[in-house]
Amino acid sequence: MKHNTFKLVLGALLAATLSACSQTTPSAKIVTLESTSARYLNDAYELQWQSQPANATVDILVSKTPEVANARLLANDISTSQYRWLPEQKSQRYYFFIKPQEGEAELAATRLIPLEGGRNFRDLGGYQTTDGRTVKWGKIYRSGVLEGLTDQDYQLIDSLNIGTVVDFRSNSERRSEVTEWRASDVEQINEDYEMDFDMNELGKLLKRPDLSREMMEGLMVEMYPEMLEIQKQNYAGMFDRLVEKDQGLMFHCTAGKDRTGISALLVLTALGVDKQTAIDDYLATNKYLDLHSLMPKDSSNMDPKHAAMMKMFASLPEDVLQPLMGVSQPLIEAAITKMETEHGSILAYIQQELDVSEQDIRILRAKYLD
Repeated sequence: MKHNTFKLVLGALLAATLSACSQTTPSAKIVTLESTSARYLNDAYELQWQSQPANATVDILVSKTPEVANARLLANDISTSQYRWLPEQKSQRYYFFIKPQEGEAELAATRLIPLEGGRNFRDLGGYQTTDGRTVKWGKIYRSGVLEGLTDQDYQLIDSLNIGTVVDFRSNSERRSEVTEWRASDVEQINEDYEMDFDMNELGKLLKRPDLSREMMEGLMVEMYPEMLEIQKQNYAGMFDRLVEKDQGLMFHCTAGKDRTGISALLVLTALGVDKQTAIDDYLATNKYLDLHSLMPKDSSNMDPKHAAMMKMFASLPEDVLQPLMGVSQPLIEAAITKMETEHGSILAYIQQELDVSEQDIRILRAKYLD
C-alpha cells in the first residue's frame, strides 16, 4: 500500500513539473527566409537574405550540386543577413543553402555564371511556376557568343553537365566568331541561314540626321516576329532534346539577348512560368550585358557583311544604339503579340508550330521542375 502511494505521489510530481515547463518555456519559432540571393563579385560570392523574425541566426552551406544532401557547412550562427565567401576553385559552379536553426533551408545560386570570357551566360533555374513549383537549377542555360571562353571557363562549363548546345547564329556569324568547344563532347544544333535584311536600306536609316532611339526600336520591333519563323527549326530541335535527353542544354546567339531571349521565353512558358516573369528574365539582359562588349575589338577576321554592320553600329550614339545592343519590353511584346494573335497563346504556338505535344509538356515539367 505504501509502495503504491509513493508511485502516485512521484507521478503527480512529474506531471506538475512537465506542466510547469510547458507553461514557462516558449515553443521554438519557425524562421522563414525571404529575398535570398547570391552574386559573384570581385572573385567572391556574396549572399544576402531577410529572415522572419528578423536577425534570426542561420547556417551557411555550400554544394557543387543543387542538392542540399551534398552540401557542407561553411559557417554557422550567422545573424547579419549577409555572408561573403572566397571560393577555393574558380573553375567550379557553387550552390548555397541558408538554413535557420528552426526552419527550412533556402537555396541561393548565381543566375549569371561567373566566367572570365563569358557573355550573358545565365542559368534559367529558380523561377516559380504558376502552380507553385520551381524550375530546377543547373539544367538549362542561355548565353551569348562562346568565342571568348578561357580554359578555366571550360573547366567550369565541364561541371555543368551540358549535353546539347543550340546555336541560333547565322552562317556568317559562326564564321566570324568561331566556337572552339573545349569541354566534354556535346551535340551541336544549328541551321544554315543568313540574316535577311537590306544593308542599303539600313545604311540610309543610320545616316538620317534625325535618327532617334524610337526609330531604331521600331526597326527591332519589326524584326522580332520574323525571328520566330527563321529560328523555327532550331527551336523545335531544342525542345526535342529537352524532352529526349537527360543532360543539360545551353542555347545561345551572338549577344544572348534577341534570338536567345525569345527562346528563353518559350522554354519558361512551356514549363509553366507566367508571362511577366519570363519577360523579366528577358529584360535582365540589360543588367548582365555590357553594351560596349558587343563591339568587336578586331573585325579583320569577320565576314565582310558582318564587319560592315558592326562598323555602322559603332558610329551610333549610345542612346540610339541601345535598342540594338540592349533589350526593351516592346521588342519581346512584338514576338508575343504575333504568337498570341495567330495561335491564341505562347504555349499554343509552342505546341502547334514546334510540334511539342501535351505529353511532351508533361515530360518537360516532370524533368525540369521541383
